[in-house]
Amino acid sequence: MKRLVIVGSGTAGVTLARRVLESNENSIVTLIDAGPEIKQGDQRVWLDFLAKGKKSDPYSEYKEPRTDQESVGERVLDIDGSRYFGVGGSTNVWGGWCLRYKQEDFSLKSNSGHGANWPYSFSSFEPYYQRAENTLWVAGENKPNPPLPLTLKDGLIIESLERLNIGEYGHLPLARDESCQTIGTCKYCPIRKRYIPQSDLEYIQSHYPSRFELLSSRVATSLKMISKKCCSGVEVLNRLTDSLEVIDGDIIVVASGAIESPKLLLASHSSGWQDGVGNDSGHVGKHITAHPLVRVVGVKSGNPDNMEQPVDFPTLACRHYDSEEFQSQGKFFFVRDGRKNATVIEDEILKGRSIPE
Repeated sequence: MKRLVIVGSGTAGVTLARRVLESNENSIVTLIDAGPEIKQGDQRVWLDFLAKGKKSDPYSEYKEPRTDQESVGERVLDIDGSRYFGVGGSTNVWGGWCLRYKQEDFSLKSNSGHGANWPYSFSSFEPYYQRAENTLWVAGENKPNPPLPLTLKDGLIIESLERLNIGEYGHLPLARDESCQTIGTCKYCPIRKRYIPQSDLEYIQSHYPSRFELLSSRVATSLKMISKKCCSGVEVLNRLTDSLEVIDGDIIVVASGAIESPKLLLASHSSGWQDGVGNDSGHVGKHITAHPLVRVVGVKSGNPDNMEQPVDFPTLACRHYDSEEFQSQGKFFFVRDGRKNATVIEDEILKGRSIPE
């Protein structure tokens, strides 16, 4: 038996664990996560959240505390409070957007003169996109699940797009099962129809109980390197006992996301890696990239069509400007915000507003 140790229980870590256990009966998998297990699909938690809203955020105890902004070289990124530490990671609160890169994205340098080309083509990636969309229950045109319905509010934007001759709009691909009830409380789904890694974890635990273990509340502090090319295990801080442990394995996979993975590599020193594993070049952790987000708000006088927002996620997306034509200037795509109306009727009633108001 060979032991695979995976650091991080998000989508990548859990999917890898399942694939290895399914394909190799001589494998044992240990999955490590810094946070505790998070209760999902619980009716009591959902009712509290429904009644109290943000005052009863079901994820508040798992949220990264806000601190000073992180400095990455000369850039400052405001990532404070945006990550969650628990089994499943930030995927627990993920909106489920599942956009593929487009063909021209793999040839950025050739098309625009900026950045670099990928060493792979879109066609190389496409089979993996398809497998990922099956794994994540993606809903949308030509996806495993049919697209979720557009809303009346989407119709307002579509009218404008067509009037301006802006094409390539449609349903935003989302990691949701087709039996999603669109009840509008997607921050905590009571029926678990948004993809979460816990669904795969439960499958693994029920099908491979003797070959799989989940170690939650273990913070990986360093990789144990026995040579420049060989890692024998992971040192972890057990948050339950406040003691250090070493988890040994034949293969070690770091799947802790864009922030925690380089942190762990940089914290792992050995005779072969004086400045952190993989960091002979000095570039590890230096080139993190984020997407700028621009929000545009419009106000429609009154609500003669009695429009309400039945879902708590965006459904309409447009990739007209996410095309090769605009690559040299800077591509972007937009979605219509999926949040509820700016005016929440029940809140106004509680404030004592009259019907005309």
